[in-house]
Amino acid sequence: DDIPLEVQVDIDRIVALWSECRVVAKDSGPFLFGKPSLADAFFAPVAVRLRTYRVEVPAEAAAYIETIYQWPAFQAWQQAGLAEREG
Repeated sequence: DDIPLEVQVDIDRIVALWSECRVVAKDSGPFLFGKPSLADAFFAPVAVRLRTYRVEVPAEAAAYIETIYQWPAFQAWQQAGLAEREG
């Protein structure tokens, strides 16, 4: 399952952006800017797609994706989506 070059470029750009944000905020928490923010809500669907399609990302990006999955607000959103699909 090769990733097309233009898709990989986008993935690399997102991972680099996440890394830049984390470098600045690493001491204030595990989210992009330390504490949960709208930026994390914005990137939650991206995190889902990267995990769902099992895209290999650097350890730091994988840790951020796990942070999103452990976030109670994300879990509530995910559960609401699953309930809607089942309902």
